[in-house]
Amino acid sequence: MKILEILGANDIKNFKENRVAISGAETLMFDVIKELVQYDVNVSVILDPWSSLKDKFEYIDVSIYYLSSKRLLDINLIKDLIKLVLKEKVDLIHSHGYRQDFYATIVSSFTGVPFVITRHLPIEKRKWKGIKKNIVKKVDHISLIRARKIICVSREIEKKLKKELYLQSKVLYIPNGIDVNRFKPKRSYELKGDVPVITTIARLEERKGFHWLFEALSLLKRKMNFKFQWVGHGKDFDKAKYTVNSLKLDNNVEFLGIRRDIVQILQNTDIFLLPSLAEGLPISLLEAMACGVPSITTNVGEIPSVVKHGVTGYLVEVGDKQTLVELILYLVKNKTKRKEIGIQAREFVSKNYSIIKTAKSYLNVYKDVLSK
Repeated sequence: MKILEILGANDIKNFKENRVAISGAETLMFDVIKELVQYDVNVSVILDPWSSLKDKFEYIDVSIYYLSSKRLLDINLIKDLIKLVLKEKVDLIHSHGYRQDFYATIVSSFTGVPFVITRHLPIEKRKWKGIKKNIVKKVDHISLIRARKIICVSREIEKKLKKELYLQSKVLYIPNGIDVNRFKPKRSYELKGDVPVITTIARLEERKGFHWLFEALSLLKRKMNFKFQWVGHGKDFDKAKYTVNSLKLDNNVEFLGIRRDIVQILQNTDIFLLPSLAEGLPISLLEAMACGVPSITTNVGEIPSVVKHGVTGYLVEVGDKQTLVELILYLVKNKTKRKEIGIQAREFVSKNYSIIKTAKSYLNVYKDVLSK
């Protein structure tokens, strides 16, 4: 079985903002592919030339191709993809993202090779406007109709697509997973120096909710001292930095950029925050929970299926700064609750969100498509 995973082929104009931003989809698929090769699946991967994951992919038994596009309808890129599919004798194409889905649709039409889509985020949550938004939605609709299977990482996305497409049988739900064994639990729930370490791991984009989060932290600053760190980079870094400066949070907030030592960062974190305006099923949240870090997240996307309020974490509504501050203060003052939530979070993720389980589900989809 030969599978082509299209993770790259993004617009080269976005190089400066994307080269240091690893998406949850990339992280997920690296772990999935690592498991798939254990089942003797022959995998080829298309990455962006600037992908921060390329070094990691080179350590596993896959063929790697670096491709980017100059525009959505990039004829040269499409020709390269067709040649690659024919040369590698690919059995199935798997695309991740609206642009990647578009290329998979065209390549499939010319080669006859079937393709499947994973929808990591509802397309209407993307920040497009006007004519571009209408064009993207129409092109995306064609891709969804032509795909053999559409994998959704959240029940919200699954429900919406089933309603829109009237194709119940081709839309299915497979939750994200992580390598739980890699994310060792925290050894201690003591605060170091009585100053809590609060962490967010996400791309620096407005949809990740940094504006209202920093406003909440400015309220928190009036009540206690703390250290906050944002791990990740993205196109809105300058806006985020400006917001921090304007709120006089420079001494409390640190931007760590892209980091390889995520496990160590999480093990030294007291509270994990995810203030997103929209989500599928965030990999960073699963990783924090696997490390036993108590989390406070927004009540969006698939998050409520993972974060059971008061049991495996806490939920707040988008923009509810006062409640967020109150929950942070409560956890900081209550070591027993931090530990209880952290332990229950790890147990829940270990039981329900193993990457082995996710990879097997993907493999079953591939086998099902190729058997017909």
